[in-house]
Amino acid sequence: MVKPSEHAKEILERWRFDWGAMDVMIAGKSSIDLSTIPIRDWDDATRFITSYGYNPDDPIHARFIHATIIEAFHFLEKHLIPADLPASSRPPEEILAVDDVRHFLLWAAEKPAKHRARQAWACALLRILHTIAHIEGVYRMVDLNAARDQIMRKFREHVFRAESGGLAFGRGEQHVSLHAVEWKHSKSRESIILKLLHKRANVAETIYDLLGIRIVTERLHDVMRVVKYLREFYLITFPNCNPSRARNSLIDLAEFQASIEDLRAKVQSGKMDPDEFEQLLTEQVRAMPSSTELRNPHSGTGYRSIQLTCRELIHVPNPLFRWRTQLLSEFGHLPPHHPAGPVVQNLADLVTVWGGDTPETANFFPFEVHILDRPTYERNQVGNSAHDRYKQSQIKAARRRVLSRVLRLPAS
Repeated sequence: MVKPSEHAKEILERWRFDWGAMDVMIAGKSSIDLSTIPIRDWDDATRFITSYGYNPDDPIHARFIHATIIEAFHFLEKHLIPADLPASSRPPEEILAVDDVRHFLLWAAEKPAKHRARQAWACALLRILHTIAHIEGVYRMVDLNAARDQIMRKFREHVFRAESGGLAFGRGEQHVSLHAVEWKHSKSRESIILKLLHKRANVAETIYDLLGIRIVTERLHDVMRVVKYLREFYLITFPNCNPSRARNSLIDLAEFQASIEDLRAKVQSGKMDPDEFEQLLTEQVRAMPSSTELRNPHSGTGYRSIQLTCRELIHVPNPLFRWRTQLLSEFGHLPPHHPAGPVVQNLADLVTVWGGDTPETANFFPFEVHILDRPTYERNQVGNSAHDRYKQSQIKAARRRVLSRVLRLPAS
């Protein structure tokens, strides 16, 4: 095989994809169904966990992670491990001794056959840990302003003006030229009420698009490079994507993968000049044919995009902790026989029960990312794909639901 040139290596690296992550992010596959996880070393594992929402080197976060590991082991033992499982097939001692989730990540990424059992158990524990993390605090509300600041800031740090004056996503060799970036900073109260009225499950947890970002590339195939960029620079963590809400009406992922890998193989073998790569890619990558199947009944049949519904762990100061700390600082020194002493202690205990024992709260908050190319973006602005049509469809559905009896009244 011909040894690739430096230019060829650059092309090969630029278009190398983690296909497992791509399946989770835009093809609807659940991250807990992956057989391995792309973690290279301890630093990469640290970045992965930090992107997920926890700093494993922070004592408070580390205690929470350790407690979650203990809970995961308990759940595994109580509900999942068969009673007749041979002792030789039970979790290895090194698995049972883990108190840092980064070990699980590294072991889950292992390939040598001699570590097959350790890898299998690490993957099993990670699936349970991920599930526990997402049910933690599911009924709590997250400060919208804090969520907006944390999520939008992370994305804004990667949007630049190129030397040509146009927008770019990222810098250097990894940058992608953009036509536009649109920021959805909030959803109005009326929009939330309307959305809840026409949804089958009429609960606030089903509103996923309070915050959102639309990224519009100049070229169709660069849409996939944006998805890759989001994953590789940890703007989103793919296990935190909601697979049931993955939408891809733009690019046939299987066809795109086949084209990319075929072209990469030709460059790697020296059968193709690297400069031909993107020209052929432009010619081969085509948008999906139109489909009449609507996953959202209020969207037009012509609307196209790649849509990711993601979750970000939002950290905010806990006002109850601050209030409890101030209460004890001001009045905690009162002697036991003082009339106010028991009252102060009872108040402090009550605030603790309410959740005032930790300095911050952390809960997952959903947001949407839409990615599409410029021609598709322009087509989406007209006809039955337009937002006005979408809104009118919502209004009609809500009206039928709320005013069904009124609408059936005979005309006077």
